[in-house]
Amino acid sequence: EGKVKEANEMRGSASPLPGTVMHGHRNGHKIGFPTINLAIPEDKIVPRFGVYASRVNVGGKAFYGMSNVGKKPTVSGHEQPNIETHLFGTEEDFYGCSATVELLDFLREEQRFPTMAHLANQLHLDKGYALDRIERHCYNVTSL
Repeated sequence: EGKVKEANEMRGSASPLPGTVMHGHRNGHKIGFPTINLAIPEDKIVPRFGVYASRVNVGGKAFYGMSNVGKKPTVSGHEQPNIETHLFGTEEDFYGCSATVELLDFLREEQRFPTMAHLANQLHLDKGYALDRIERHCYNVTSL
C-alpha cells in the first residue's frame, strides 16, 4: 500500500531490495536524472507502484535518492516492473555492481506524463519532496 515508512518503523529498519545494476534505456540521463535500474527480486513482495525517497548501497558507497517502483508508463508501460533510482550527489556508472535499495517513504503514485519535459518537471519536484522527507525524518544526510 506504499506505507513503507510505517512498516520500516515496525520492523526497526527498511527492508532491503537487492539486485545487480542493469542497463536501462538511458531516458533519465537524457532529461538530467540518470538512474540505476534493478529487477525486483522474485522472492520479495512488490511494493505499491510509485515514487519513494530511498537509501541505496551500491559499489561500496551509500547514497540517498528517489526510486520509482513500477513500469515507467511515460517511457514504456509494458515492461516487467523494476526499481529505477536517481542517486543524489553522483552520476557515477554502476552498471554490473551489486546494489541494495531501501524504500524510506512514499512520495506519490506512479503516473504517465504527456511528454518527457512534463516528467522532468515532476522529477524536480519529487527530488525536493524526497530531500525534505529524508531531512525531516532525521536520516543521516551526510552523503547528500
